[in-house]
Amino acid sequence: MLTESSADLSSDHFPVILWLSNRAVEKPKPDRLHRGKISWTSFANDLNKNIPTNVSLKTGEELDYAVEDLNMAICNSLSVSTRPCIENTGTHESINYPKFIREKIAERRNLRKQWQRSRLPGDKTKFNKAAKSLKQILLDYKNDGIQDY
Repeated sequence: MLTESSADLSSDHFPVILWLSNRAVEKPKPDRLHRGKISWTSFANDLNKNIPTNVSLKTGEELDYAVEDLNMAICNSLSVSTRPCIENTGTHESINYPKFIREKIAERRNLRKQWQRSRLPGDKTKFNKAAKSLKQILLDYKNDGIQDY
């Protein structure tokens, strides 16, 4: 569903156009100067180096060129000082677990898939046992990491 207002009619009211579809309507992402985290100290240092300071601003053309140069300096400094952000997937693969833990995670996922397909009580029991043991293994692994720190 996508909505937009229209000012085509000369009236006190703004008509609203509502677009309905059986598919999801994807909105385009807004244009941005940067995508990620900015190191502001690096940005300030780079901008101070690249800003032209001895510019004549007597005519309209000179002012336009100076503004354009300033915009380019800001964009270049921003691109130099921006680190791309890593999207968090929210999965266990985002943490580098040891192989035996990754195998337990895969086993639990397979047992869950098997139980969701069959809905048998025995499959549910196997899945619950695997989930409980994985939960304990992850807790122990996290505690060991804290103790080693």
